[in-house]
Amino acid sequence: MLHTEYAHLNKKENEAYLKSLNTRHNEGVFPQLKAIHEEVFSKTDCLSCANCCRTLPALLNASDIKRIAKHIGINTKQFIRSFVLEDINGEMMLNGVPCKFLNDDNSCSIYEIRPDACRRYPHTDEKEYIRRATLNLANTLTCPAAYEILEKLKRHFLPMIYEFNGYIPVIDESSYVHPQATVTGNVIIGRNVYIGPSAALRGDWGQIIIEDGCNVQENCTLHMFPGKTVILYRDAHIGHGAIIHGASIGRNSMIGMNSVIMDEAVVGDECIVGALTFIKAGQSFPSRSLVVGNPARIIKEVSDEMLDWKTEGTTLYQQLPSDCMHSLRPCEPLRSIPPDRPTQQEVYKYFGKKQ
Repeated sequence: MLHTEYAHLNKKENEAYLKSLNTRHNEGVFPQLKAIHEEVFSKTDCLSCANCCRTLPALLNASDIKRIAKHIGINTKQFIRSFVLEDINGEMMLNGVPCKFLNDDNSCSIYEIRPDACRRYPHTDEKEYIRRATLNLANTLTCPAAYEILEKLKRHFLPMIYEFNGYIPVIDESSYVHPQATVTGNVIIGRNVYIGPSAALRGDWGQIIIEDGCNVQENCTLHMFPGKTVILYRDAHIGHGAIIHGASIGRNSMIGMNSVIMDEAVVGDECIVGALTFIKAGQSFPSRSLVVGNPARIIKEVSDEMLDWKTEGTTLYQQLPSDCMHSLRPCEPLRSIPPDRPTQQEVYKYFGKKQ
């Protein structure tokens, strides 16, 4: 399949992605965009394509006109009469395509003094990229390199978020969904929520509601039977690898790593569920329960000290969305350890070591 066919096939998806770049925190986008641009153009032979020169009239500014007119030995008025078209918005461009300065071998006869717009095309190494959704989309339909750059950028910065049967996930812009997480269908995510890599939130058969301040860590699965709802109330904390299937998790409760919470189970507010716990369908636990085991049972009440510890850990995860937006980006690995590599601080400890 030709580049243009792929570009048109993915046009709707790419348009939505490009628009989203201007509505999210994007501090990490430009460095990665620039690196991708350099990578793609290091392998791109524009002379084998020249599609831009064949199909797009080059935009001109006053400096371009003076410079090119002088180069070909005519004054600016003569150049404008012979080579320039002005559109209804007052923008000037070279008249006609293919470009009059395009040689038979796809080289440019005025390459060294070409218009600024030609020199910068397709604008994929510019900081303004994230604010030019319409222009960027048009460039992907013309330039194979622009299309490849966008596809590579999407793999780095596009979470796997899918519409299903007309349901589109709703995600507050303060929340962070890792690019390797999958969010499908009728999913509603509140503020300052963290969704970790390989988490699967399947709102295909029913609804998932994740209130403000929650976190769903790596490899977790949230799903349900048809017509049912999974709800995580405010500040709920879902540990690595846990499965929540059609259940309700109370406010400021914690579900331990690799636990399984089955259909219509209710975990009350401020509970702590230990790692590897199995809560069977329909079970209900009151607020402040410490729950462990398979089958799950209450072994004691959650103390104020334990709850403070849990809340402190959740607060770290509530900071994580902002940290990820500002500093998480793909990179090439180092091949040796830098001598000045800083040591990370032990700012939070497991409960038995808390003191």
